[in-house]
Amino acid sequence: MGNHQQAKEYYERALSIQLEKLGEEHTEVADTLHNLGILHKAVGNHQLGKEYYERVLPIQLEKLGPEHTDVARTLHNLGNLHRQWVTISRPRSITNAPCPFN
Repeated sequence: MGNHQQAKEYYERALSIQLEKLGEEHTEVADTLHNLGILHKAVGNHQLGKEYYERVLPIQLEKLGPEHTDVARTLHNLGNLHRQWVTISRPRSITNAPCPFN
């Protein structure tokens, strides 16, 4: 397993530079945000992972179009987050467990 904290620091440094040099709507910014979403999902912070993916999606839709494979990848990862939340919440009685993604 990798060093998630170190990876997070590198991604955040890259994001800071990209935002300054490229602006918020650039596809490279979206890629870094997407990687941060993956990272947070990997360490179990599904809510923050979802928030990153939701920042990525509008950039991708605007810059790449709704049929682009990067858009599909982000939608796929959002779907995985929702599916995993149900799996994680099941032992707490799924009918009564609040889903943080609503």
